Amino acid sequence: MIKNCFLFVLFLACHFSLAAQEKGFYSVYADPEGKYWSPFDVVETNSGDYWVSVSNYTGTESKLFSISPEGVFSEGVVVEEEGMRVFVTRLFELQDGSGDIVALGTCQSVTNEPSALLCLHLDSEMNEVRRRIVPFSFEEEMVKDIKFMEKEDGFFAAVTFGQQFPLNIYLVEISDEGEIINHARCEMDSLMTVCNLFPIQGGANQFGMFAHTSGSSYASMGILVFDNDLSLISRSYFPQWDCGGNNMYLYDHGNGCIMPFQDDGFLLSSRLREFSVTHDDMSSIFAKFDNDFTMQSYTIIGHMNDTIDCPAFYNSVDYYVHSDNSSIYQCTMQNINYDWPLQFAPMHIVVTKADADLNIEWQKRFLTDGIAYTPFTMTASSDGGCLIIGEAFDYVHDQQWNLFALKINADGMVGVDEIREESLAFVYPNPANGTLNIGGVEAKETQVYNVNGQCVKTFKGNMANIEDLAKGCYVLSIVDTEGKVQTQRLVVEK
Repeated sequence: MIKNCFLFVLFLACHFSLAAQEKGFYSVYADPEGKYWSPFDVVETNSGDYWVSVSNYTGTESKLFSISPEGVFSEGVVVEEEGMRVFVTRLFELQDGSGDIVALGTCQSVTNEPSALLCLHLDSEMNEVRRRIVPFSFEEEMVKDIKFMEKEDGFFAAVTFGQQFPLNIYLVEISDEGEIINHARCEMDSLMTVCNLFPIQGGANQFGMFAHTSGSSYASMGILVFDNDLSLISRSYFPQWDCGGNNMYLYDHGNGCIMPFQDDGFLLSSRLREFSVTHDDMSSIFAKFDNDFTMQSYTIIGHMNDTIDCPAFYNSVDYYVHSDNSSIYQCTMQNINYDWPLQFAPMHIVVTKADADLNIEWQKRFLTDGIAYTPFTMTASSDGGCLIIGEAFDYVHDQQWNLFALKINADGMVGVDEIREESLAFVYPNPANGTLNIGGVEAKETQVYNVNGQCVKTFKGNMANIEDLAKGCYVLSIVDTEGKVQTQRLVVEK
């Protein structure tokens, strides 16, 4: 009897502990002085809180916040350097168990002198342990963008100099003390944007760069592989692929990213552009690659209700492994204009959760209250959920730029009364060639339209045989049992 009571109490303790861990939150930081803070990076620490790096684009300083597991912003620490504009763009937690953080970024002189590397070492209480500023003496142009990757004894960086094309892009090796050890210019004048750097799995002393080029063909995204001496080993491009008269190809300007996935292969998040003589559309995409960067599978998950989806700016995909399963999250912004997502119009975010095989578990829309929400970065959290950091601009009422933090649990719930989780319809598999399934809603009737706007098929329920559809791209108009209509993109392969 005593043993059974003990087990019951233990069960309740574990149950409520997990429930507390998986609780979501929505928090806003409104600067009391009205400063405009733009986020760059977020990391979950071993202690269970989150660190966020932001920069003030209308001023010269950056700031570091911590956010508690309950969603409470700390007062933060301002990072300043006299006579310079400071941009802290990346955070790494040291893996020595200390809880210390390395914050990396750039300093740009207000008198147009050469830019410099910024390397901060802070303890778990955000006290500064060490600060190092090293000028980029090999380039006089201002830094336009910088991407970092951690390595065993330091960091690699891809630094873009200049404000107009052609840009100068350098690879830089940095010690863990913040010293510049080596640098090399990327001898490819067609390079426009470095999306991210990532380690090569199975490749000794190698790392990769996911980049956008200015090539005349539609094969505009590619991967460059370098050794630790910053020498180019190989380059490969993602070619366009035919889709029944339409051409689809990866198309990104720093929003997408590639990361190692578990112990084998890579995971990609990007925009997908679809071009034909009748239209030019954008979607978002998950894709898995083997270690030779051959695409193994992909899933189209964007383009809802005739809006354009765009991945989050600095990190749009992340995953967490738990109980031998992987929870993959992608965050996109929706209802943006065609050329540039920062518009003064209502924008909301869409979060998609998938498993290790890219099967979508749920897709939900958040923050649809008419404010312009722009997600910048995200992280999959150790409780199976995810945290998204971004900007919120209320252009109707107070014209105020605020930071927001949206924590979503593994079921796609926030748990805040004011935040509505709107389940979206999604189709799977996508691409499809036999049986098509509709998830997220109880579908009453679905009409299938080709690229010419002709209805070529109608079916009822959440499943249909589509073997009669020709290879190509289609738009599905899905009516659920409540009469609500949603549209989804479908690719049929043969």
